[in-house]
This record gives sequence, C-alpha cells and structure tokens, in this order.
Amino acid sequence: MTPTGAWPSTRKQGPEWPRLGRRGPRDRRPGPWTGNRRRHETKRYSTEQRTAAFWSRVDKNGPIPEFRPDLGPCWLWLGGKRRGYGRFYDGTTGVEAHRWAYMSQWLIPDGLQLDHLCRVRACVRATHLEPVTNQVNVLRGFEVHSRPLKPNCQQGHRLPAMPDAAGRRRCKVCERVYRERWRRNGTTQRVA
Repeated sequence: MTPTGAWPSTRKQGPEWPRLGRRGPRDRRPGPWTGNRRRHETKRYSTEQRTAAFWSRVDKNGPIPEFRPDLGPCWLWLGGKRRGYGRFYDGTTGVEAHRWAYMSQWLIPDGLQLDHLCRVRACVRATHLEPVTNQVNVLRGFEVHSRPLKPNCQQGHRLPAMPDAAGRRRCKVCERVYRERWRRNGTTQRVA
C-alpha cells in the first residue's frame, strides 16, 4: 500500500517519461523542419493564373433575377460557398468571390459594402453589385428583422420610415415632449 492508502499508479511519472499522445510513442508527428519542406511553402500564383482560376468557376449563363430582371442574367459562382456567398482563395487569403470580381474592375470605397442588386448571393457580376453603407445594405435586405418594423411608437405616433444618422427611428412628437420636459423641470420624470 502507498502511504496515502490509494492504489499505486500504473503510469510511470517523472521527467524522464515524456507526455505521450493518445496513441502512444508513435504519435510523434514531424515538425515543420522535417519531412517535405515544399509542403509548408505557400504557392505563389501570378495575376493571370489567379484570374483564370477565378473565371473558370463562374457560370455566365445564370438565371435572370426575379427581383430585378432589367439587370440581365446573373453570373453564378460554382466554387466553394459560405452562407450562400462564394469564397475564393486568391493565393494569399480567402476572399468573397463577389468582392474579388468587383475589385478586379473598380475599387470599393472605404466604409462601404457591396450590395447585390439582384438579391442572388452567389452572383459575381460586377454590374449587379453596388457599394453602399451598412445601414442601406441592411434596410435593402429581405431578412432585415425577424418581425416587421413597427409603424407607430408606444404612444401611437407615426414613426419615420428611414432611420436617422445614428441608425435609430425616433418619434418626433415624443422627442419634442421629452426636450420640453427637460427644459422646464430639469428632469424627464413626470411630475404628479
């Protein structure tokens, strides 16, 4: 028996016994300094190779969007997708396919996002994309809210259709009443 009264450990302990993987001593995997060194190097592609690889994954005979038939047929991304948007590895990083297609012709201004005018997430046609702010992009989307926007405030006053610069829809009447109370009483609490 051991001094503590517990059964002796069957596993050898101590600094001379290294921690082993789940499969035992053969679980040692070679580090990046051994084995095939070329496997660890990143491949460098020329611009022409990247462009050819990109357009080989695009179907230019896509459907005409139901939402905006005046735009013409969509160019659908046939490669990998995430949440419906195409993903493309350009040799250094993974980018969204529609952003890569748009940036091959024009620059996306800082602070703006690309909005699909056709409402087809897999579309990479640059004429179907428009740079907009996040607020406009969200308001244009189909899945804006889980429930529709309220037409009236809690007091029954009509709310504006578009949000203000801060992104909020505030009732003008309630806002005016709030300011008047603040000026008169120095507080927004109702005085009985």
